[in-house]
Amino acid sequence: MKPIRSLAILLGIALLLNACYYDKADLLYPNSTGAGGVCDTVGIVSYSQKVVPILQTACYSCHTVSNPSGGIAMATYATDKAIAVNGKLYGSINH
Repeated sequence: MKPIRSLAILLGIALLLNACYYDKADLLYPNSTGAGGVCDTVGIVSYSQKVVPILQTACYSCHTVSNPSGGIAMATYATDKAIAVNGKLYGSINH
């Protein structure tokens, strides 16, 4: 009976100490603002400077307005954004 009681006390202390543990989110994640955080890419990622060169190299040769391979025409920010938002662009990159 004594070993069971000692084990129960030890387990109780361990649970009590574990329950007192906490992390300060602002110290662990200093760049996030609240739950989920904000990913601010203004000034870091530019569609015309970063995205278009990649699309020109990998996509625009086959997906032009005059010859849209697979029915997908890429030429403007609006069309490229629509393809990115609906998941087709990620699916093509990830296959």
